[in-house]
Amino acid sequence: MEQDFRDKVRRVYRLNRVLWIATLIGMGFLNLFVLIFNHFGIIKEPSVENVVNIDNLIMGIILMLAILILYLKRTYLPPKKLIERAKIKDLSIVPDDVRDLLHEFGDEGDTMAKALIIMRRYYMVIWSVANLITILAFIDYLVALRFQSFWIYSIVALYSMIINFPKFDKIEALHYWLSD
Repeated sequence: MEQDFRDKVRRVYRLNRVLWIATLIGMGFLNLFVLIFNHFGIIKEPSVENVVNIDNLIMGIILMLAILILYLKRTYLPPKKLIERAKIKDLSIVPDDVRDLLHEFGDEGDTMAKALIIMRRYYMVIWSVANLITILAFIDYLVALRFQSFWIYSIVALYSMIINFPKFDKIEALHYWLSD
């Protein structure tokens, strides 16, 4: 990968990391709130009578969301598929940093810019679903007061975030498939 091209793409890709960190911080605040609620005993008793059914319902929803994350990652985020979609898809390239790729590097930059936009969209969906898992765990804690269940669900969400960290290796793989 030419150094100029690599530097431009790296600058564009930093936004993904900022978005990832922002989502992770939001999840961290929910975890902190549950720790504070649990430590100080702010909520004394469950809001519902049938705690087990609520916990099972939320567990089922969280399991479906975790499977959705795996499906999205394996189906839509492989570099080869991203490049294929970028070549087919007609996207309006709005962000200035991505538009710079188009002007400086022509067709290769255009395809890479589209692939980056598509990848950012899928990552945002995955990170939002992981955040939703944490929110559902928080709701489960507020309603059923299941501290242990909250931490299990929260670990699932954090694991989903960690395995979907936006690494620059993904960009290098995109560039590899772009040159083929």
